[in-house]
Amino acid sequence: MNQFNLPLGEEPYFTQYMEFIQSRPLILYETGKTHKHHILPKSLKGDNKKNNLIIITIGDHYDAHYLLWKCYGGKMSIAFHLMTTLQNKNKLTKEEYALLQKQTSNNRKGNKNALGFNHSKELKKRYSEERKGNKNPMYKKNAFDFMSNETEKEWKKKQSESKKGKVPSHGFTPAIRNKLSMGRKNKPNVQRVLCIETGIIYKSIVEASISTKASKGSIGKVCKGQRQTAGKLHWEYA
Repeated sequence: MNQFNLPLGEEPYFTQYMEFIQSRPLILYETGKTHKHHILPKSLKGDNKKNNLIIITIGDHYDAHYLLWKCYGGKMSIAFHLMTTLQNKNKLTKEEYALLQKQTSNNRKGNKNALGFNHSKELKKRYSEERKGNKNPMYKKNAFDFMSNETEKEWKKKQSESKKGKVPSHGFTPAIRNKLSMGRKNKPNVQRVLCIETGIIYKSIVEASISTKASKGSIGKVCKGQRQTAGKLHWEYA
């Protein structure tokens, strides 16, 4: 063991990591954006005590997690994977990035969260209870609740402009929609149904369902020959 209680890792990366940590000042930088880095990662039983923390630049933070990943692999791959999405994955070779993706995927398999940790059933239940109903910050809200009126109008305008002249997602052009509409004209929107047992003709399946308490879907299926009875009665289109 060493002064940081780091377990021995793959060489030469372990030595490089130790030299990296010892060469960085354990003080807050005066200018520029910085990150707080755990010298002994929490996944390796590190803590949040001051002697386990170092303030380093964003670039140094990326390098630190690269060395930790090369030293220990495993859960270190998840932390470094997050760094590559925030920083620049092009710093890795193709082989390194493929290995990183594979290790990250393996550590997230099974009943694990995004960081590769298992949560107990009790903890999951507590989290669920804490976010139910109006305790959830997104309760009865949508994206527009976080926009100003001007932003909402601008967003809707852009959406409208982007869809002009385009074929709808269901694939029907205006000409096809018009043809379908013309084909439906002068045709009844509902079809009458006959109850064989009673001889009563109903104006629609809905009316028949209300009168006999039989399921609308079941009556329709009987009329189409997909089942024998609905509500213990036989049906057909009138």
